[in-house]
Amino acid sequence: MSTDVAPAKTIDLKPETELEKAARHVRSEHQAMSGAVKDVVVRAMNLGDVLKQKKVALGHGRFIVWVETECDIDRRMAQRYMKLAEARPVIEKYMAKSDIMSSLTLTGALRLIAKDKKAGPTATVAYDNAEKRLIEKLERLPDDQRNVYVQATITTLRTKLGKTAG
Repeated sequence: MSTDVAPAKTIDLKPETELEKAARHVRSEHQAMSGAVKDVVVRAMNLGDVLKQKKVALGHGRFIVWVETECDIDRRMAQRYMKLAEARPVIEKYMAKSDIMSSLTLTGALRLIAKDKKAGPTATVAYDNAEKRLIEKLERLPDDQRNVYVQATITTLRTKLGKTAG
């Protein structure tokens, strides 16, 4: 009876070369950066959702004060966040494409929605622009007429919208 034992197989583990280490590191960092960039854009849209909700709850005049004093961001940045939130479907469509996602920053996302013909001006931006023009016109009126026109505007808005705002 012969007990032939097969020779043990040896695994030939070659040490990783410097080039292989560098390539592994580059792949890992690139993947992490792509995820981080996506995270920044998603966070900005989520922040915009919160800001939009608070703007409705507080009203325009109180909202701006709250944003600038309590949130420590300026109104333009808040408007950008809200614009990104409103354009979420457009941005998410492009985020699904990995080649675009690797370079989509907040500025890139804002440019992306500006180029998208369907996006147009967001409701928040359109409202802010209309409100700004109205306030500028009211401020140009003489003091004794200003309140009359303010009340007339409120009455018209209530009538047109069919709601009694407080």
